[in-house]
Amino acid sequence: MKCAEDMFQEMKDNNVPISQITYHVLMNIYGKSKDVNGAVKVEELLRSMDIDHFKPSEFSYNICMDAYARRGDHRKATSLLEEMISLAEKGNREFQPTIHSFASVVNALAKSGDADAVPRAEAIVQKVEELDYVSSNSILYNSLIDCLVKSRHRDNAAQAEEILLRMEDMNRSGNSNVRPNSYAYSMVLTACARSKEPGAAERANRIMLRMEQLFKDGNSDVVANSRCYSAVITAWARSNSPDAVDHAFTLIDRMEQNGRDGSPHSKPDAHCYNACIHAIAKSQQRGKARRCREVLQRMSAAKDDGFYEAAPNLITYSTILNGE
Repeated sequence: MKCAEDMFQEMKDNNVPISQITYHVLMNIYGKSKDVNGAVKVEELLRSMDIDHFKPSEFSYNICMDAYARRGDHRKATSLLEEMISLAEKGNREFQPTIHSFASVVNALAKSGDADAVPRAEAIVQKVEELDYVSSNSILYNSLIDCLVKSRHRDNAAQAEEILLRMEDMNRSGNSNVRPNSYAYSMVLTACARSKEPGAAERANRIMLRMEQLFKDGNSDVVANSRCYSAVITAWARSNSPDAVDHAFTLIDRMEQNGRDGSPHSKPDAHCYNACIHAIAKSQQRGKARRCREVLQRMSAAKDDGFYEAAPNLITYSTILNGE
């Protein structure tokens, strides 16, 4: 970063022509650096562009908002977005915020951890729906789901599924830009796994079945990966349901069948097997030690067949020991 700063100053001192691109390169370096003041330095460059007779653009503002978003400073990111909207409303079309601009602010809110992050993020999404020069897309809604997941509100799993259902409805209504993919589903399933809401495991199971059906119906964007299955198994493990272990084994069996069938859906890795062992350890079933060893044997067999992602690890053995 120091090298870039020195070179930039040397260019100015020697009257070497500087362009808007030069500014953007240096702004990106500051924004993506680990410097805690990196975003402030990006904004200083943004404000100094006029001095060198380079009018900033929406791209310049987006770099600055991204820099603040990486540091979770949603207030500065929001302020810049509002500034862009105000400039655009005054006829400066070159400052019209793009969907990236709005998603950047929602990302900043997701990282902030503030208590009011979710309603603020929802307000940003609502603003997009009101403007006629920008259209919603999956990235914006994925960012909103991410904000919900990180908020850990009591009912965030239900809210996350509502957003997912809204995305599905928008896509069915002809909005091809809003098409939920595996990432969106996995984030909602993660919310279910972390949730303390009654029925969170049933919700996760229902979503997983919907994913598998959507793929059968030809939606290749929705493939259940190991993170998805692991989240559902974890949701069952934390549910205190008397059937949690049976549901966990059903999912493991289905994943192993995926492997045998060559299905694009994931076969179980160590995370999935460990989640199953966790479900057994938390249960009140008799013969827990035997069932844990059964899972351990299945992990070892998978590893011996060349699937090293299923190899038992420290978490595997620790969970088994804690459950005995």
